[in-house]
Amino acid sequence: MKKTLLNIALLSCVAFSASAAYTGRVFVDKNNNGVFDKGEKPLAGVAVSDGLNVVKTAGDGTFSLPGHDRERFVFITTPSGYKTDNKHYIRIDGK
Repeated sequence: MKKTLLNIALLSCVAFSASAAYTGRVFVDKNNNGVFDKGEKPLAGVAVSDGLNVVKTAGDGTFSLPGHDRERFVFITTPSGYKTDNKHYIRIDGK
């Protein structure tokens, strides 16, 4: 059986302060613009991590990580049947 390969994007993570929470959404980015648009499929149950903490996305694809002092990336574990085109992580740059 041939698997359908789709892109997955992480909606921009929002940091509220150094080592604070990171939030976002994992979804199938049909038009590859990095924005969650109407009609794009959110992905539930996807593992998201900051290198210390791991959470799963909710039914609407959203997640919240508590953060920690030494985080450098937020990344997902790509679900079976999907591909990420090197967009499976977001570098945390302090902004």
